[in-house]
Amino acid sequence: MCFWIMAGLVLGGFMSYALRPVPPFNFLRGHRLVRTEDHFDAYELFGDSTELSRKVESELAGLRFKRITEERWPRGRKVEYRSADEETRVFLVSVSDQAQPVSFWIVPVQKQLRLRTFLSDVRSVLTLTRHHCFSPVNACIANMKQIEGAQETWALENPKRTNEIPSDADLFGPHAYIRVKPECPEGGRYIRGYIGEHPHCSVPWHSLE
Repeated sequence: MCFWIMAGLVLGGFMSYALRPVPPFNFLRGHRLVRTEDHFDAYELFGDSTELSRKVESELAGLRFKRITEERWPRGRKVEYRSADEETRVFLVSVSDQAQPVSFWIVPVQKQLRLRTFLSDVRSVLTLTRHHCFSPVNACIANMKQIEGAQETWALENPKRTNEIPSDADLFGPHAYIRVKPECPEGGRYIRGYIGEHPHCSVPWHSLE
């Protein structure tokens, strides 16, 4: 009995190693896969954001990815690329704060989602009520609206210039405008802008605009 238990553990460990996620791009090696869902994989890349962006863009260009859109914010940037066969979209989201990781999102289009879609459908049937009542995108947008409202109230009560950004301590806490700092349900990071500007989420498809 002990032999078979040990054999099972060894086999399980080997299978886990063999089936571990393999980064599909060279620039992802050494960086961390932080989230994998039915419809995306998300990585965090630590280092100089300018250099990381250069490496990402250079390799994607060599693989015939085309830049589709680019959006710049006061404190960050979001770029979307698409493969030549139109089967894969990737997003690069960087923040001006060098302490923050660069987010890289891989989003297969519908033809690559057959197995993932099937698994998602099965999961939806098993948790129908939860999925009917909860949308990660809507929840994230609600969070950003709440953050935006708190920032506007902060600016009114503490007359500020338009080039100022409140800190976490200004907005979140037992005696602040929001008791607990909201969290994106899909693991994104919130990027606050200057007074009068919308906050952003590092998940590319979560947007107030």
